[in-house]
Amino acid sequence: MRRKRNLLFTAAIISAILALAGCQFAPGDYPEPTLRTRPAEAALLLNGYTELPGERFVLTGDLHCHSGESNGSGIPTSRVLADSIKAGYDFVALTDHDTVDQNKYDWSTDELLVLSGLELGTNLGHFNILGLTEMPNLPKSDSTEEEFNTYIDYLHGLGALIQHNHPNRGLDPSVPFTYNLNTDFVEILNRGLNDEDKRTLQRDFYNMLAAGKSFVGTAGSDAHRDYTSRHEFNNVWVTERTEVAVLYALNKGHSYVTTAADGPVIQLTCGTAIMGDTVSCSTGQSVDINITALAEGSIVKVLNKGGLVLEQAATSSSLAIRIPTQSSTGLVRVEIWGSDGSIIAFSNPLYIS
Repeated sequence: MRRKRNLLFTAAIISAILALAGCQFAPGDYPEPTLRTRPAEAALLLNGYTELPGERFVLTGDLHCHSGESNGSGIPTSRVLADSIKAGYDFVALTDHDTVDQNKYDWSTDELLVLSGLELGTNLGHFNILGLTEMPNLPKSDSTEEEFNTYIDYLHGLGALIQHNHPNRGLDPSVPFTYNLNTDFVEILNRGLNDEDKRTLQRDFYNMLAAGKSFVGTAGSDAHRDYTSRHEFNNVWVTERTEVAVLYALNKGHSYVTTAADGPVIQLTCGTAIMGDTVSCSTGQSVDINITALAEGSIVKVLNKGGLVLEQAATSSSLAIRIPTQSSTGLVRVEIWGSDGSIIAFSNPLYIS
């Protein structure tokens, strides 16, 4: 017994020393990574990744997570990833502040896919650049929207995908944030389910879609310390378990967001099309909405480009709704709310032309 206590004490001392030294590795909590040799996800996307045929399944992940390179807490990256598995994630994007040092390593395992990324701070806000393992050239420190869109074009030319992070942070609540930037994703949920997130979802995401902007709505924990308690889950429909498949499907809008790992499962289909796809308006055609793992009493809202189409309380754990395709509707999407006004889930749209 004394030997066991001594071993535990020694392990604790080693972990503490490693944390104080800023080391990325902690013994025994996550497999030690190897130096990365496989191509960056952006390079694979740029080379024309094609989705594999086959049945789709859901992978759940966090698109905004800080590791030992920038979390400021001394928590090693290996502990961040071990705790991410405990939180219920299948994938995590490491998006450290203004660095790609975390992407020198291949952190992915059979339990967790780790996507490359970084968070870039600018005068126009914070942006996650996803898929790169090398640091890109940086934009002007005082970029205009036009200049920053040119920078986004440069990043797209590298194959990267760009997320506008917590776009309402620091803004007057009465003033919508601008959506004139050509980013791919807008982070609707960030670090704790607050009124800011609700404004982004109910006001700004609605306005974007009504204006014909097809941004993909996402979520990120922005975790710096408490990595086991997170409420932001991107649920992505993929046909294979790879990092590039996740980014490809996200870019297509094949995803929905929940605020719990075991939250509702949302399917929008029209023939073989799913959320994120575009279908033409045809007589007799419909969008089929199927939701499972619903909490009874949840409020399900179906929306189109013009606003609310249908609202009903869930009386069981599953719900099926059929919405006819009409060109005037522009799209069909779903939001799920708690009876207390909390966000439970939302889908990306299935578009109708």
